[in-house]
Amino acid sequence: MKRGIQLVLLWMVAMTGANAQPQKLSVAPLFTDHMVLQRDQPIAVWGWAEPGREVTVTLEDHESSSITDPSGKWRTTLPAMNAGGSNTLRISDGENEIQFEDVVIGEIWLCSGQSNMQYPLVDSIGGDEELALVNPSMNIRLCLIPKNPQPEPVERIEANWELCKPTSLKDFSAVAWYFAKELRKSDQLKDIPIGLIDSSFGGTRVEAWMSETYLKENFPDAEVKDSFLGNPPSSMYNGMIHALIPYTLRGVLWYQGESNVESPSFYRNLFPGLIEEWRTKWDRPDLPFYFVQLPNFAERFDGAYLTRMREVQDHVSKTVPHTAMAVTYDVGDAFDIHPADKKPVGERLGRIARALTYGEDIVHSGPTFKSMATEGSQVRIKFDHAGGGLTPKPDCDPVSGFVVCGEDGLFWNAEARIEGDSLILSSPEVPNPKYVRYAWEGDPEANFYNAEGLPAAPFRTDDFEIEDMQLWKQFPRYTFESSVYRAVVEGDGCLTELRIGEDSFLDSSHILSRGAFYVGVFANPIPLTQFEKAGPTIFEAKNTKQSIRYRFLKDRILIELATSKREAARFVMVLNSKIESLPMEG
Repeated sequence: MKRGIQLVLLWMVAMTGANAQPQKLSVAPLFTDHMVLQRDQPIAVWGWAEPGREVTVTLEDHESSSITDPSGKWRTTLPAMNAGGSNTLRISDGENEIQFEDVVIGEIWLCSGQSNMQYPLVDSIGGDEELALVNPSMNIRLCLIPKNPQPEPVERIEANWELCKPTSLKDFSAVAWYFAKELRKSDQLKDIPIGLIDSSFGGTRVEAWMSETYLKENFPDAEVKDSFLGNPPSSMYNGMIHALIPYTLRGVLWYQGESNVESPSFYRNLFPGLIEEWRTKWDRPDLPFYFVQLPNFAERFDGAYLTRMREVQDHVSKTVPHTAMAVTYDVGDAFDIHPADKKPVGERLGRIARALTYGEDIVHSGPTFKSMATEGSQVRIKFDHAGGGLTPKPDCDPVSGFVVCGEDGLFWNAEARIEGDSLILSSPEVPNPKYVRYAWEGDPEANFYNAEGLPAAPFRTDDFEIEDMQLWKQFPRYTFESSVYRAVVEGDGCLTELRIGEDSFLDSSHILSRGAFYVGVFANPIPLTQFEKAGPTIFEAKNTKQSIRYRFLKDRILIELATSKREAARFVMVLNSKIESLPMEG
């Protein structure tokens, strides 16, 4: 028994001695050869050494020292420096020295978010051609943070700065790369080193990028969720952001929101919270934070459409200082939540930075809603950021994507006419227009721009409670989906699919569509050759004499048949078993 006690005591002494071993001089993970340090701002440098030691950091002719605290951590700050390089960074504790070579001073941008920020250049449209052109002389340097979700904050991770080469760039964020190339178009930035830090992870919710402490203090009663990949709240902050703080930055690029699309009202508070926390952590209340509005996507994603999330993102850009938003509903893929065309996304973020961060006199935004006035049966909309003039997208005249409604709340497509910095809207179906929406669909057929080629931001002037339902086109058919049912209409007017919940009540999609319109019991079908989406939830098919109109509502379909010789016949198809009867509308 005594021998066992003696062994335990010896083990405890040995472990105490091991713990008392001095920490070897080391530095935070972002400090490596080829690093970029932020110009014109004090430069934070930190690391670890034996407690009580003085650590001195030297760069060019600048020197700064710090005493390590009882835990062995030290931090010091070099003065702001002008852009340039290549230099040697030296760190010494009097006994040991670390040197990093080819250190340059320039511009640092942290690029973060989920899969569309992570999307690598090699997989993007034009990626192979772009990779064939890159070389280190472009002086754009890259730091790819490993995918590293953690249950607790970690301070030491594997990271490495690399020169711009095909091997280092191919798996790097395409959006970040095209952002940097856009900065290069500026005369004041054409020779300045640019550093990009890619800390992104696909499928992550915004909660994953916020610390547990912040979430508990600011959202104590809220239900924060894991992502569908199982990454819990704070896991990305712990493993991919915490170790980067307080590395001096110029700003942040953010592309995320898809994984939070089912709860836009919660995101309205969470997203500003993320911005606030990161600014606090970096001690930069004015840290530029530029983000991407979600792109076009026709179908429901994670149980919801993207329109409400886009509205939340637009709200953040207008209410949180030093933020801005790149609009992208025109460059996505209607049936792929991960569009491959990343070049215009990065370029639009770059224009924002050139204008707002670097003060360049360029147009950085498409038209944004300014005011609305009713003029009889017409509506006049005025816009900010008209740039060189309002215009439809080239080869897409006339302007489309606007809808208007009256007191009944039923939106119809509007005709649009440009007058200076205004747009005149009207619809024969809405004699007394009250409200306007633009690009208010998952995959909007919208083509309103300024002369600089930047799209107008989606907006609405109503404050209706949004029903999560939309009619969307996938040629040659149109699909409507609400929380109650899904219906498919062929382009020529045939209803070919109807599902209520998980139950299928009609599925004739395998039959060749005929464009049927029956005018008598024994009549042959009459083809309907003209068809259009007459409003966000209204589909019409017609010829010169006959027509059929579907109005899709949340839990019913209103069908109207008409001929040139007969009064229209109207039907209601109720699609919710809980509803006993409904009055006819319209």
